[in-house]
Parts: sequence; C-alpha cells; structure tokens
Amino acid sequence: MRLAAILFVSTLQAADWISLRSPDVELFSDASERTARQALDHLGQLRELLGSAQPEPIPLRIVLFAKASEYRAYAPDATVAGFYQTGFDRDYILTSTGSGLARVVAHEYVHFLTNPRTTSRPTWLEEGLAEFYSTFDGKRVGAPIPEHLQLLQRSTWLTADEINAPRELTPTFYAQSWALVHMLRREARFPERITTQNVTDLRQYIRNARPSSVTISAVATPAAVAEPVSPLNALLLRADLALHSQHPQLAHTLYEQAAKEYPNSSGAATGLATLAFAEGNRDGALKQLRHALDLNDRDALAWFELGAMENDNAALENAARWNPNLGEAHVLLGVRATDAGDLAAALRHLEQATNLMPRKSYAWYSLGYAQEKAGLHDAAELSLRTALRAATTTEQRQMAQTLLDSIEE
Repeated sequence: MRLAAILFVSTLQAADWISLRSPDVELFSDASERTARQALDHLGQLRELLGSAQPEPIPLRIVLFAKASEYRAYAPDATVAGFYQTGFDRDYILTSTGSGLARVVAHEYVHFLTNPRTTSRPTWLEEGLAEFYSTFDGKRVGAPIPEHLQLLQRSTWLTADEINAPRELTPTFYAQSWALVHMLRREARFPERITTQNVTDLRQYIRNARPSSVTISAVATPAAVAEPVSPLNALLLRADLALHSQHPQLAHTLYEQAAKEYPNSSGAATGLATLAFAEGNRDGALKQLRHALDLNDRDALAWFELGAMENDNAALENAARWNPNLGEAHVLLGVRATDAGDLAAALRHLEQATNLMPRKSYAWYSLGYAQEKAGLHDAAELSLRTALRAATTTEQRQMAQTLLDSIEE
C-alpha cells in the first residue's frame, strides 16, 4: 500500500497546476487552461441561470484532475464521477476531465448557491431542483435522467408523507423529488407539501409524458484570470484532499514529500501532526505542531489543531485571529463558552461560525442550543429549523429535531 502511494505520487511530479477564480468558486486543475476555463464558465453560467445571491465569504474549491486515474486515488470508490468533500476551512468538489463536468458536481454546486439561512424550501424541493439543474449543459436543462426513470419504474414509491418528512435521503427519494420538480415546474409556485394527489399525478406523468429538457438562452460570464500554483502549494492541496477524503496513506506520503522538499513549510508539519494525532501518536502530533509554529507563528491551522488537541482556547483564538474565515475555530470556541456558561461569548462565536459556514448543520445546532440556554427561544427555533434544512445526515436531523421539539413543547 505504501509503495503504491509512492508510485502514484511519482507520476505527478511534472504536472503543472493552475488556479482560476470566479466570485464564488476557486478552481484548481492540472489540466489545460482551456479545459479548466470551460469548467469554470459552465458553473458560472449555472450561477447566472439561477440568479444566485451575493457570493459567500469562503469560495467553494473545485479540483479538476486531468486524468481519471489520478482523481480515483481520492474518490470514495471507482464508480463515483465526482464528489463533495468538507474540510476545516472550506468545502471541495473533486472530479476529472474524463467525466466531463459530472452531474454530481452541478448538483452540489446548486446546493452551494442556496443559503439555508434565507431559503425555507422543503427537502424534496431542494434535492429535486438540484437534480433538475444537474443536467445543465450550457444550452438545455432538465434532460431525462435514465437511472431515475428506471428506478421509478421498478421500485416501491414513497408516500406523500414520506416525501414531506424523509427519515433518510434514499435513491427513490431523489428520483421522486426530481420527477416532482419536472412535473410541477410550470406552476406559478411549488407547494410547501406534497399531497397524495401529487403522487398519483406523478405516476401518470411518468407513464405518459416523460420528462424532457428545456432550452435556455446562452448566458455570458466574466473571464477569470489563470494563475500558476507553486509546486509546494500543489503538493499541499493534494495532501489536504487525501487527508479529508479518508486516504491517510496517500496524505502521509504527500505531506512527507512536502516536508522533505520544502523543510520550511509549516503546512507540511501541520498535516503530519493531524495524521499523527489520528493514529494515536499525541506526542508526535504536538511535536510537529510546535515545529510548524516555529516555522510560522501565523499558521492558523496549526493553532487550530493545537487548540483542539490541548483544549486550549488561547490557541483557538489565535487560529481565528490569523484566519478570520476559519469557522471551525469559532464553533469550538462557541461550544466551550456555552459549556462554561459564558453565553455572550458563545453567541458571538457561533453567530460568526454560521455566517462563515451557513451550510453546516452542526454550527446552526450549536447556535440554537446556546440561544436556548440564553433564553432566546424564538431565535433558537429559527436556528434549529435552519439546522434541519442544512442537515446532511440522519444524526444531524435527529439532533436538531429533538431540541426543536423540546423548545416547542
């Protein structure tokens, strides 16, 4: 396994990486500038089509690999053409040029453009719209999705109640939500709740009408400037991706390579510290973090890791100081302040966290919990409803719903 990781890294030595940036996307690629620009323009057109609001403070980072074989080293499995990945200070979407701009990339980008703070759409509509726009090709949107149609033809459908309040987001839920958006899109507005009649009508629609694409007018987007990425930053980018996509061996190899070739890199030392701590080597992790901070005492991630490992609020404050956009530091500081009874500090940090990470359910949950502790019941209810809309796991939904129910009771 270690030899395979080393051989894989050796194939990347000659790769030149570039970055391009739009108002809300930062794209990194080792493909040609033309290919990278086409991908960014595609998402820019989708953004203009949706009429999205102001960009978030932290751009979404998209990594576009030139070769599918290199992309697969980071993917959860060989069948996934692209995937969404969270990190400490930003979120990522990974894909390769071999898959075009995979539908999953467009789906997740639509979610990224939707702020749960200001959007109160039901889950079926959120997912259905994301699937509907995931087929955007620059000229048409809403093309039939064969796997959804096949699933609807052979599976047991969800009832109206199961669509309105899903316990988990199953393939059938995505397929029905997508089909409902197709069927209802010509209405003046989508309903808040799906009825039994809607489900009955949907069966007839799928049987007779079949979803078809909609032609749209071309949308122009401003040109982005391409900039070269240094070899060190390209190494650290891939190492960070491997770390957060649960490929620790590859991450270790890349961080070690960065530390060897660039001994003054605090980022390499911080990455090795994170891996050491995950392996149970706390002393080794602390040694690496102190080395990182000796190299660069403004390394926000090093301060964050130190604060998390040592329960050191001063270190977390330093992390937030040197990277004001590091929302995870504000979450930890807010949770600890809540536990200590310093609710004013808790609310300050957690409100900042939700501003920086509006799509993170746990940030909204933590804010709602602190607001409830402070007697701000109406504000807590709003935060917990936002946590529900932003939830991506069953556990997150259950936590938010349980606390919300206790407040309402």
